Amino acid sequence: MKNKQTLHYKSWLPVVSFATLLLSSALATADCLDLVNHQLPGAEILHVNLESAGSFLAPDGTTHTDLPSFCRVNGVSRPTADSHIHWEVWLPAANWSGRFYQVGNGAFAGSIRYSALSWGMRGGNAVAATDNGHQAHPLDASWALRRPEKIKDYGYRSLDETTKSAKALIQAYYGAPAKYSYFSGCSDGGREALVQLQRFPKSWDGVIVGGPFWIKQLIGSLWASKVMSDMPGGELPHSVLPLIEAAALKSCTPAAEVVNGIAGDPRHCRFDPATLVCKAGQSEDCITEAQAQSLRKIYEGARNPRTGEVLHRGPAATLEAQATNGEGWDAIVGNDPGRTLGTRFAEHFFKYMVFDDPQWTFRQFDFDRDVERTHNKLIAGESLQSVIDPIKTDLREFQNQGGKVIFYAGWGEPAATPGNVIQYYEDVSRHSGGMDRTQEFMRLFLVPGMLHCFGGPGPNAFGQRLPALREDAQHDIRHALQAWVEEGRAPQKIIGTKYVDDDPKKGVAFTRPLCPYPKVARYVGKGSKNQAENFRCVDGTPP
Repeated sequence: MKNKQTLHYKSWLPVVSFATLLLSSALATADCLDLVNHQLPGAEILHVNLESAGSFLAPDGTTHTDLPSFCRVNGVSRPTADSHIHWEVWLPAANWSGRFYQVGNGAFAGSIRYSALSWGMRGGNAVAATDNGHQAHPLDASWALRRPEKIKDYGYRSLDETTKSAKALIQAYYGAPAKYSYFSGCSDGGREALVQLQRFPKSWDGVIVGGPFWIKQLIGSLWASKVMSDMPGGELPHSVLPLIEAAALKSCTPAAEVVNGIAGDPRHCRFDPATLVCKAGQSEDCITEAQAQSLRKIYEGARNPRTGEVLHRGPAATLEAQATNGEGWDAIVGNDPGRTLGTRFAEHFFKYMVFDDPQWTFRQFDFDRDVERTHNKLIAGESLQSVIDPIKTDLREFQNQGGKVIFYAGWGEPAATPGNVIQYYEDVSRHSGGMDRTQEFMRLFLVPGMLHCFGGPGPNAFGQRLPALREDAQHDIRHALQAWVEEGRAPQKIIGTKYVDDDPKKGVAFTRPLCPYPKVARYVGKGSKNQAENFRCVDGTPP
């Protein structure tokens, strides 16, 4: 048995309340290894170990550093005969902050995200994660074929099962419940965060929602590939994207707040693809008419061909050339539209959760009848939309209990596009008593120059995945949420950082304030444009 070690707080840890300090000064009241015998309703504890402070070698081969000594518990929940929900709960052996964080997964999940667990534990928090009920590559949904209970586990049930087990273990180990409970995730984790506050609002005090995916984004991925494949010569290879981005930036009006080549609000960029079409005799620095038509339809977004209904709002202009491992436009365009990351992800969803046909391809999707068929597919007595899609916009139960939400997305999102995110936020506002009332519990931060969750040329480090410049409420999204929930200090801005090559060790390229929608950051007219203090959050101009 390993000896328990007390975590020594570093200078960068946040200041906490006196009551929290009193709580965190105590050691765990139960022995870690004794938890293996703890009885959990509907769940089984498989393994318990007391990990030493410092580095942790995870089962997936990754190494995580700067961790306190912690009690590591993994187990499985089986709410149905076809369920096997694997989860892990990490409990600091000393100096517990009194907080519980549950962290989200990505894509189709399929494994425990140890990097997210490590992120959540830093600062002395108890933390939990789940594989969402199956073991598979995150882009593989073949496990879902004709297995409705597993789809339900993935959609929402695994999240609640993990929460219940984690909270029971916290009570058993510390002899007290968590003072504050938080959920945080991006991409599928962002979907999960919305699921949590919509289905299980009483479980959470605060939630961080990043770039969530909805079914509409999968429809949008199919749309982009269909547009390009149906238009002879309409493919958009990566080689033309820098040309398109440059032209899009030139089309921006002053209201777009372009600084150092990054648009603060790309809705004010009026790019017309027709301006890039090759003229007679021109073969370079231009695109074909077919490519211009494809591009225009991608910007416009997916539509029902019969009714004209917008099914998915297209991506914003000005970040087309920013392709980072499928986090940017490379996820939706390319020489082979059927093999883009977005299309492959969407195809697996429709093959294995909707049409039950492993041979199905994106070319078979009908943007009229198949949308309703997708939403209404029965999954163990519920519609697929109800199981998977966190579309509910009436969040008054969470609002009225005092819960807080920080919502973020990049202006360069190719999937959870800014248009969809803004529409969701404004729909929530209509239920919540208007924008001012909504700002009392939910704030949206649209990050200029950021792609999906963290990539891109903008100020993309604010504690969500890349480390914040400082561990405080001004720079770190997690601490901003904690200050809002625990002290009533709503975030007026969050200072984002751009590191050289996205590597903190190489230093800071620039900082920029991230402003709560509908505000934007405006340069004050003097001082360096690379320093956040020379910008102010002001009311944005409606497009």
